[in-house]
Amino acid sequence: NTDQRRISVNNLRINDGGLSLETQSKSSSEPHMFDANRVNVSNLEATFKNLNITKDTLKADVDISATERSGLVIKKLKAGFKFTPKLMEFKGLDLVINKSHFGNYYSMRYNDFNEDMQNFIHAVTVEGHFQNSELSSDDLAFFAPEAASWKQDFTFDGNVKGTIDNLSSKRITVKAGESNFLDGELSMRGLPNI
Repeated sequence: NTDQRRISVNNLRINDGGLSLETQSKSSSEPHMFDANRVNVSNLEATFKNLNITKDTLKADVDISATERSGLVIKKLKAGFKFTPKLMEFKGLDLVINKSHFGNYYSMRYNDFNEDMQNFIHAVTVEGHFQNSELSSDDLAFFAPEAASWKQDFTFDGNVKGTIDNLSSKRITVKAGESNFLDGELSMRGLPNI
């Protein structure tokens, strides 16, 4: 938005939409695996309220549901959304996918959106503040196929920050099943290789 124009829309609705984002790659997509090089969304239902584009910043209250090629279903994504050349942010996040639920805040920081998203695991800094969140290993398997055999649900509260391959938490509580419990600090190196 080099003209510094301001665009405002009170209410924008998409019914039964679709979206494909593909980059050239020599490898083919694995079934039931999320592939950042081939994002194909269908059954897109979306509402954007208080949509504002000012200079290089887009803000909106979003309410979205959709299905991704891999089988990942976004049942609900509600948040105060903000997108800038350096930040994508979801405040007041309420995200429900297949068997998992996440809330309350999530952001991604990058130097160059197009370049860094191609190297997401190493180049994008994520930050999450999670409350009463639940992650199914079945959903994790869309990104890390090793998790498919775990058949485990995790509940967690806490804050995480870092790149996916260098993720840390100073305060987190994670529960898996009846007998596995973590309360404290956590650092994970080398994800998604588990």
